[in-house]
Amino acid sequence: MKFNWGTGITIFIIGFMGFILFMVFKASNTKSDLYAKDYYKQEMNYQSKIDAEHNVKKLKGKITITQNNEDVIITYPTDFEGKKLKGNIHFFRPDNVAFDKVFEITTEQHKQHLSKENLVKGWYQVKVNFESEKLNYFIEKRIQIN
Repeated sequence: MKFNWGTGITIFIIGFMGFILFMVFKASNTKSDLYAKDYYKQEMNYQSKIDAEHNVKKLKGKITITQNNEDVIITYPTDFEGKKLKGNIHFFRPDNVAFDKVFEITTEQHKQHLSKENLVKGWYQVKVNFESEKLNYFIEKRIQIN
């Protein structure tokens, strides 16, 4: 059998079709979780999120997220000394919604300790969303739980 242009084009087309079929099979078996179930509702309130982020920038101190062997520690600035904080801390896991965790802000001090035993190791988007004296605050940081 001679190898000519016709044979080469036929082999190329068969190879390309095989590649496309493989990609379709892989794409159909890939699990993809939605970012949020109430995505459209959140988009309608996006300006309030931007305002809350600006309120965080106006604070004298910073909200920090650190960790030790047992806990994730959220430290609030001294701007909130003696003030009641109401809100939540959302540990968002982009690759698997089953690992998401939401904690209520339950401290009247400047630190909140959250046990790592409730969290699976890996990367999280930590979203701290709270209200104090009718002002909303929002901060988002990426951390790795190890």
